[in-house]
Formats: sequence, structure tokens, C-alpha cells
Amino acid sequence: MSVDLKAATDRLMRFLAIEGVTGKEAAIGRDIRAALQEVGVPADAIRLDDANTRIPVPTETGNLIVDLPGRGRCTTSRGSCS
Repeated sequence: MSVDLKAATDRLMRFLAIEGVTGKEAAIGRDIRAALQEVGVPADAIRLDDANTRIPVPTETGNLIVDLPGRGRCTTSRGSCS
């Protein structure tokens, strides 16, 4: 698998340019969601949980979670998958 270093660096710089201090992560979450969709992740595979409602610190959003189908099957009880 080859890595496009310029694209990776550009994406990193895009993310680093967005302010995202503790409790104020909604903007970076929106940009990460957009970036995921730009590379083909279906919108319905991206969600936010409600962790922000269960912690004592005021925050804008929960954790961003992406559910993607697996491509293999676990073959051992230790979780080694193929």
C-alpha cells in the first residue's frame, strides 16, 4: 500500500488549522466527517455518540464513530482475523 505523503500532509494541515480545544470540538468533528465522506465513507456510517452528556465538563459534541464492515473473519479466540 503506497501512501500519498503530500495528500496526507495537506489533510493533517487542514485539520491542524481548525481550533479544537477541550469542549469545543464540533468544528473539527464536522471537518473530519466531511473528509471521511470525501474519500467515500457513507454518511450513514458516521455518527456521534452521547458521551458529552455523561461527563461533568461542558462539551459541544460526543465522540465521532465510524462503523465500517469488516473484510475477514476471526479465526481464533485471540482475535486474529484474516
